Amino acid sequence: MYGFRKSDDAQFICGSEDVCRIADGSTNEFLTEPRILEEFLRGVEPFYDRACTAIAEGNFDIDDIVIIAGFVAFVIGTSPTAMRLGAESLSRLARTEVELLDRNGILDRAPAELGGKSATELLGEGGLRIDTDVKFPQAMGISGIVGLTKSFATFHWEILVNTQSDRFPFVTSDYPAAIEGLGKQIPANRVVPLRPNLAVRILPQIRPEGSLENASDFRFKFHRVSPSEVRKINVAIARSAENIVFAPTNEPWVKKLVAKNRNYHLELEHAREAKGSGFLLLNSIVVQEKALGQR
Repeated sequence: MYGFRKSDDAQFICGSEDVCRIADGSTNEFLTEPRILEEFLRGVEPFYDRACTAIAEGNFDIDDIVIIAGFVAFVIGTSPTAMRLGAESLSRLARTEVELLDRNGILDRAPAELGGKSATELLGEGGLRIDTDVKFPQAMGISGIVGLTKSFATFHWEILVNTQSDRFPFVTSDYPAAIEGLGKQIPANRVVPLRPNLAVRILPQIRPEGSLENASDFRFKFHRVSPSEVRKINVAIARSAENIVFAPTNEPWVKKLVAKNRNYHLELEHAREAKGSGFLLLNSIVVQEKALGQR
């Protein structure tokens, strides 16, 4: 496997554990059972290859779908990208809470040494900063991983078969649950590479509030992708990658793909609207291009 790093255009040979494993990365002290994620993964990782083969051959059952749905839920809920975006979301929420407390006179003003300013003024000037421990949004992701798995296993899927993977394989990344296109999409489709010759596109279904996920809601169709479709999917994967794109080949086109899309990342688009005595906060995850050197 070859790794291609977006941050510095480096290229290197690697195995999955060289780049994908973080010591104690699944341990989370915010949870009553800090290693509960490992228990979940024991029901997913050993069966991943079997599920991929069954899906590729069209001989799968709901258990295979749940395995892949669990993998996708793990990536979206607990990966470094999820932790980064989750921490930003919580920090913005905390800032709004501070402003509301300040508005209602619950917080004292800063001491004279800090100019006697309000917390809101200090936040605006940068004298007060809110940081969120990234392990806290990870704990939230772990807590919701079973529910997210159920949702993904009841959405509509397109099973994408790449018959020319020897020449143009699907690439993957350190965040293999790519969002296609740019801008805000609610809900966003996810395209997930599973093997060089296999990927799935998961299309979320908007359900009435209070409705439960039902396995009978799952729908799928097979689609043999053309080389041009593979290129578009690989662009989405490279743009959604946190930092590293992986490929089974080091053909020049892979390095060009990564270099061309290195400044694209998943970012949190945050909107705040006044609503009554408070605010309505709206968050969405979008693909955005950053200026060179900005991160």
